[in-house]
Amino acid sequence: MGVVNKAETIRRLEDILHEYDLMLYYPHNLIDKMLDPEHMSDYHMEGTVLEHSILVAEEFKKINGSRVEKPMVIQKAEMLTVLLHDIGKIYMKQTNKGRVVYYGHERRTDVLREKLHQLATAEGSANNTFGVIDIMLLTMAVQNHMERDINIIEKNIISMRPFLEYAQFYVNLINADAKGRITQKPISIYQPPQDIFDMFLNSGWDTGKIYHPEIFLKHILQQDRVAIIPVGISGSGKDRYYSQNLQDKGFRLYSNDFNRCKKAGLSYEEFLDISKERFDQIHDTFTGIDYGNILMKDITMDQYPPRIYLGNMHLTSKLRKRFIHFLKDHSYKIGAINFLPTLEQAIHRNYIRHQSNSSRDGRMLSKEILERMNADLVVVTAKEVDFVTVSS
Repeated sequence: MGVVNKAETIRRLEDILHEYDLMLYYPHNLIDKMLDPEHMSDYHMEGTVLEHSILVAEEFKKINGSRVEKPMVIQKAEMLTVLLHDIGKIYMKQTNKGRVVYYGHERRTDVLREKLHQLATAEGSANNTFGVIDIMLLTMAVQNHMERDINIIEKNIISMRPFLEYAQFYVNLINADAKGRITQKPISIYQPPQDIFDMFLNSGWDTGKIYHPEIFLKHILQQDRVAIIPVGISGSGKDRYYSQNLQDKGFRLYSNDFNRCKKAGLSYEEFLDISKERFDQIHDTFTGIDYGNILMKDITMDQYPPRIYLGNMHLTSKLRKRFIHFLKDHSYKIGAINFLPTLEQAIHRNYIRHQSNSSRDGRMLSKEILERMNADLVVVTAKEVDFVTVSS
């Protein structure tokens, strides 16, 4: 029988929030939804998503051991992530053959990312102890926490080199999630071999698949044949990154916007120089078309340029999958950049871009559209591509 005393559940939550000084960062407005009584199955008999989350947090504290060595902001970020690891369930609830299910809930991380950004801004950014790369790594752990295949778990761990603390956090989250439940079908605990963490000890910043932004840029410039896939919502900085870091280094830009302009008869050089008014006119004329196949055909027609930047949003694994397969089939090394500003930053940039007469993409997207994009965004992980970084 699941736990039904909601007042006691909330009290235990508040105990943890006070212990880790997280009251300011927890989404209290969502507690009622996390107390949904339909969170019951053979694997979950706790009664509510919130009760399961608290049980996982309590198990995590036991597994994680001493917190002395970690900066306080990292300790807080990890516990906040644990408490919100299943927050996606309140959005992904559906019924399948009479059962309540939450398919894909691990990919719904927008609330978690926003709360981690708040923590970073308030406590981590000033002394560089916690920032956007930490947010990306914690988000990756949540996206992968449902994995039970040992081979894939270990690939995920290895891909996080040289970030040992987050590889360990990932393992602890998986095991706390397995133990923090009332169930008729116990889930086995993953015991990583010691040598898997030994691999991290001599790992420099360029030995894994996840890179600090400045090292990522140096690394991609050393590749003979490389394609970069930006992942981010409108206003997240994808175009700016290209113009500031890649345009003068021989990277060819391919995007739906470029294909619209090409369809209107503009050359690549004219597209890079297009005015806002002309772009808006073209965009309104050639809208509602799937340019994915056209984009891949253009790369083929251009005889596979050695440096490519695919300037679309690529918000989900499904949307970027066909491009990744196409590029791998043509021997490209693939780098991905997760653009992870706060939603407020993206809304502000979208507004500024709309006001700019020089911006070729002056369309103003509503807050509601940007919120939907942010909800759909699935951080690209190292298991999808060859190397990954982050930008805000």
